[in-house]
Amino acid sequence: MAVREDGPLDFFEGAQCPLFLLDTEGRILRANRRSVTLTGFSKAKLESGDIRSLIVPFPWDEMMEQLRRERDCAKTVRTPGQLASRRGNPIQVEVVARRVDSGADEPAMLVLAHDIREEHALRNRLRDRVRRAASGRELERKRIARALHDHTIQGLLATVMTIEELLKRERRTLTPLAQDTLRQLREELSLAVEAIRDMIGCLRADELESGGLVPALKSLSSRTRGPTRDVAFQVQDALPELTRESEFLLYRIAQEALQNIARHSQATAVRVQLEAEGKWLALTVSDNGVGFDAPDSERAAAHLGALGLQGMYERASLLGGVLQLTSQPDSGTTVSLCVPLSVVAAGPTCGGGVPHRAMAPRGTHIDPTSHTASGSADDCNH
Repeated sequence: MAVREDGPLDFFEGAQCPLFLLDTEGRILRANRRSVTLTGFSKAKLESGDIRSLIVPFPWDEMMEQLRRERDCAKTVRTPGQLASRRGNPIQVEVVARRVDSGADEPAMLVLAHDIREEHALRNRLRDRVRRAASGRELERKRIARALHDHTIQGLLATVMTIEELLKRERRTLTPLAQDTLRQLREELSLAVEAIRDMIGCLRADELESGGLVPALKSLSSRTRGPTRDVAFQVQDALPELTRESEFLLYRIAQEALQNIARHSQATAVRVQLEAEGKWLALTVSDNGVGFDAPDSERAAAHLGALGLQGMYERASLLGGVLQLTSQPDSGTTVSLCVPLSVVAAGPTCGGGVPHRAMAPRGTHIDPTSHTASGSADDCNH
């Protein structure tokens, strides 16, 4: 983008977020009206200053070096920062920078300072909702698991012991048919005990608490594997750290999807994939099984009485994400979940998106004529 000192800059002045045009030394050549409104400083004061004193931290050298390497002027770099304010506390912003053609040997820079305070407040509300919902659900699951272990299983085992004592004590008086019936009942009760123990394991998710999401998903995938069913587990290297509560909700969605595959799909190939891309964390569970007419919402799942699928939609909603079930009879099933990293990541995020990695380049570019950043969430329209 070429910038002419004597040309019309209506797009620049009309942008709904602060914009700064810098020279090759970091001095502010132009500041738009929104930058004056947000900071409280006069236009003259802003345009006589240095960007490094206005936005802290501002890694000028790293940004300039990266922009010099970019041939495409539409490429941007992003970093979190704090914009100085005359009114007191600095303003949390996401800095988006791109090179501009200044006519000099070195590229100048156009800087957008996106106010992310509202996004942070929304993110914190979502995180609080996730924390309360996940903590409450897991505590209830543990309570049910303890009740099953301490009461249900113990009662069943006591009945099994009573049957065994009866078979020993009354061997001579019981008819062969009665003995066979008691033995069959004993076996069925023993199988029920094992089934309840498996249920307790699913309720407690000890592997998740001890090892984290990735090892737990790997273990889930291994348990779904069978003599005629292969399960591939793929996870992206260096995933961002997630909050404990988010891991529980993600684990439960994957657990339900894999249990449905084991029970109903007749699949021979299953794939579980976890990756982060842009501002999203994506979890995908797919199979080549018989498929079914999948409900497309929580309400539709509830109408069908599909409690497991209803729970998956509900958990996705708690995470602020989107769950999509794609399936047709005889065409397999794919469960796709996308959740915002700004909600599930444990570390700080840059502009409500991915946890900040210093000067990570993005393909997003700013179009000042429309006041938006294509590929991002309306950088200038808040």
